[in-house]
Amino acid sequence: MMNRAIVVGVDGSQAAKSALTWAAENAARRSLPLRIVQVREPRTAEHLVPAVAESSQAADLVVVGSRGLGGFASAALGSVSYGILHRACCPLAVIGTGWRRS
Repeated sequence: MMNRAIVVGVDGSQAAKSALTWAAENAARRSLPLRIVQVREPRTAEHLVPAVAESSQAADLVVVGSRGLGGFASAALGSVSYGILHRACCPLAVIGTGWRRS
């Protein structure tokens, strides 16, 4: 049986930091390993999307951050969360920059 995990995509942005914190807390709560997929250049969707999508094959959950552009702007820009949503093999949690620990 394959080890399941929570996968988080990180690109150095503030939204990714929020997603990482959320994912780490949830992985600990569910006693699952946390797998961090990172790109070196910030906001490099063309590298992060396929890497996270591939990692989702062995994941219970994928977590990414969102800058919260919303509406037409995010559709026009082709966000990471939109790309992963259509490629991930498991559920996706999108964490906004404004998320704070409770």
